[in-house]
Amino acid sequence: MRLNRLLTALIIFVTFSNTLFAQQYRLKKIESYKLTPYSNPDFQKTDSSVFYYSSNRGGYYTAELLSQYIKKSLNSNEYFYTSNNIIKCDSIDRSNWRDGNGLLTNNKIVQQFDNLNNAIYYHNNWKSPSLSMLVDSAVYKYKGSWITQSYSKSNGTYNYVYNMSRQLDSIISDNGKPYMTYTYNSNFSLQESTTFNSVGLVRGKKRYYYNSANMPDSVTEQYYDGLKWHDGSVTIYTYTTSPNTITEDFSASSAPGSPITKLTRIINFYNTSDRLDSFYLQTYNGSNYSNFRRYRYYYNTANLLDSFVADRWNGSQWASFADATGIDCHKHYFTYEPYFPTSIATAQNIQIDLATYPNPATDIIHLHAELPAQAAVTVGIYDAQGRLLRQQYAPAAKELRMQMVVADLPSGMYILRVDGKDIAGSQQFIISR
Repeated sequence: MRLNRLLTALIIFVTFSNTLFAQQYRLKKIESYKLTPYSNPDFQKTDSSVFYYSSNRGGYYTAELLSQYIKKSLNSNEYFYTSNNIIKCDSIDRSNWRDGNGLLTNNKIVQQFDNLNNAIYYHNNWKSPSLSMLVDSAVYKYKGSWITQSYSKSNGTYNYVYNMSRQLDSIISDNGKPYMTYTYNSNFSLQESTTFNSVGLVRGKKRYYYNSANMPDSVTEQYYDGLKWHDGSVTIYTYTTSPNTITEDFSASSAPGSPITKLTRIINFYNTSDRLDSFYLQTYNGSNYSNFRRYRYYYNTANLLDSFVADRWNGSQWASFADATGIDCHKHYFTYEPYFPTSIATAQNIQIDLATYPNPATDIIHLHAELPAQAAVTVGIYDAQGRLLRQQYAPAAKELRMQMVVADLPSGMYILRVDGKDIAGSQQFIISR
């Protein structure tokens, strides 16, 4: 999740067109290939996932979001299924070839939504030639678009509490004990998060620091052993505009009381369209950083992620190879389909001043506007490509005050747009974690 709170720096240069096209594209298929010891030197197909939609819902999957899950589990195939609130599809059919014998398994993922397009149900069933089992299921409750409770078969029940500014204040376990708490600075940016164990005793905390542009500067982590605090890890972020890069240096303590030492570096490169072009994973060998893995991203003519390739450093050059360690290389291909969602049209009407906070946002975005007359409006959140991600209706009033949950959206630049009879307004905002 480290990239999750950083990727905001790249999008400062993004501009957003006022014209929102009726035709949009949604993710239809992902095909994955993997080079492993048993398939070397040929890439073996490991996954094929097909997405199904209804009710004009869309699906999107950014290179940034993909990177988050790759970093979380570099040798895992489970890249595409931990973010069920992101892709607004009714179901996913996934075929998975798990080993060198070509064993075929299937995942059937099903989602349901309420009339505000909130995901309220999630079901993941796994099936092999000889066995069928429920992997996980989840139920979500909301107040408007604010999530108030989640229950999953694997994690149990969590309740979500918000502060006066409607930022996420705490997550409470089903036994009434805190699971996570959050504090914010004067800019409404996340300042500290604290984690607790199953009986509500503090376990660790992270502190977030920002530069003068209010972009992440560093994150420090500590953990508590029941008697005293110990340093856990430090991540430092460096931003470069030519070329446009974000560098993450990760250091950690190997044992309680031991010094913090350098471990890894990730360099994220962005193209002239401010989209992720590649990132390089490097390891520290005691004196400098050396290459280990490389991830490259390719886009189609609609600027949608077309394919992604991962290879590794063999000591002298980048190459596709696998060995008995299980270190492997990947290729992923993305297919989209056009669709015509019901969206708000571009309004050539009275422009209103729209204020949003916090900016950057983490879990909640707040908006406020004085309207020229009593009016009902529709509020939409769009990504940088103009795709409508969610929509909320506000009844007739002279003043608009609303909060929208963005905890399920990946870090990046977004547009919040308000439209009504003879009224229009928009504001850019950033999500950063």
